[in-house]
Amino acid sequence: MKRVFTKLFIVSVIITGIFSVWSLLDPQNMGTVMSKIQMFVSVMLQWFIKVLPMIIMVVCFVFAISKKYGNIKFGGPDAKTEFSTFSWLAMLFTASVGMGIIYFGVNESLYAYYLAPNGISGGFSKWEAAKNSMGIGLYHWGISAWAIFSMSGMAVGYFTFRHGTKYLPGEPILFAFKGRPWAKPVAYVMNVLGVVCSALTIATTMGLGSFQLATGARFITGVPIEETSSWPFIALGILFLISTAAAITPLSKGMKWIGNLNIWMAIIIMVFVMIVGPTRYIFEQVIDVLGTQINTLISKNFEMFIFVDNPSYTIEWDVATLLWWISWTPFMCIFIASISKGRRIKDFFFATITIPVVFMILWLSTFAGTALLNAVEGDGQIAKYALENADQTFFALLATLPLSNITQVFTFILMIFFLATTCTSCSMSLSKMTDAEGKKIDPVRTAVWSFLMTLIAITAIVAASKGGAEGLYGIRALATTMALPYLFFYLLIMAAFIKQIRKDERNKKE
Repeated sequence: MKRVFTKLFIVSVIITGIFSVWSLLDPQNMGTVMSKIQMFVSVMLQWFIKVLPMIIMVVCFVFAISKKYGNIKFGGPDAKTEFSTFSWLAMLFTASVGMGIIYFGVNESLYAYYLAPNGISGGFSKWEAAKNSMGIGLYHWGISAWAIFSMSGMAVGYFTFRHGTKYLPGEPILFAFKGRPWAKPVAYVMNVLGVVCSALTIATTMGLGSFQLATGARFITGVPIEETSSWPFIALGILFLISTAAAITPLSKGMKWIGNLNIWMAIIIMVFVMIVGPTRYIFEQVIDVLGTQINTLISKNFEMFIFVDNPSYTIEWDVATLLWWISWTPFMCIFIASISKGRRIKDFFFATITIPVVFMILWLSTFAGTALLNAVEGDGQIAKYALENADQTFFALLATLPLSNITQVFTFILMIFFLATTCTSCSMSLSKMTDAEGKKIDPVRTAVWSFLMTLIAITAIVAASKGGAEGLYGIRALATTMALPYLFFYLLIMAAFIKQIRKDERNKKE
């Protein structure tokens, strides 16, 4: 049992439990406190938070194109990949942003259209605001997010496969800077925060997802909200059973199967909307959004909106979204490293940057683009859902298209599996992170983490019933607040990676 429940596991569970109890007893207070801390740091450091993804991209790109480093393979020259490229990318994609693309994939560009400084509230024309809002949606879900995941996964993967270190976010720092008096305590704090952040982040996703599943079920069935108060808990129970079953099966079976299923279902619903929706307009959006991405790839990361009348949008959306991706980093870097044996650095970087971003361009053009067309030239009913009941927006969009009774149920099932994939990958990563050797996935420990995250998600749902949206989003603010130190740890991770890989290559020549 000692090897199952390690010291890191116990410390992390205690810290996570303390915040969970706080959120249950006084959700509004916790939400207010955490939101204020996050807002203060975001205002003071937004210049650094927004430029960090660009620094990460440059570092990754330099190593990927390097003849010296680009061909280095995780696991050694003779290492074989464990998964096909399709399955590898499917697991990576659905574990990270899967559920979010249904909620934010249609809502976020609508928010930007109405609320952003370069939207209609900033005096821009409808078509200018629509173009800008599509660019903002891709900025939040495009290269910046994937660069953050890729760099951390590449660093942990390199140290794990090359030097046999543990699957922990602090291990690159501990190994590369061994002998430095600060390395061990910094690495330990980073590991504890990484475990706590991961548990809270995914628990929040589970709580939000359960609410969205319940709302989607209400939309499909037409059952009044007063008769469905238990539905979020039922959705959470179903989610727990699926994700736990997938997590305790071998990675090559459970996670691979659910990841492949997710991506094929997402492709099917997207292609369907492309065909029956405004097809020509959608493909024009694809080209337009791609051009916007190319034109604003660098400038967007340096856009501070210093002289706008109300800078709150860039803090609450641009900066908060980047912080949210940072809070996902601890478990994502472990999961990405776990499934990337046999990948070369250049293949790893270009695959994780280009293919998911291309998919996001297609997805946003299809769903956010169709919703924006309704806002600009239609009756604006889809946008009304986004502003008043965002959980229903995706279903409301499908309701405007043929066969909506079928596609809405199909999407509901897709949401369940998207959420299950994220929860599965996180519980597996947490199991590795809290292993005595930092390398093994123990079924008992994995199931315990899955259960604990479900309990936290229940706390989030109860908190929301007591404190409204502030109670639920308070846990999200808590997760991102605890991830704030990772802004600086991230620089140490990159420094450790650069230092060690150069040292290793020099030693090979000698």
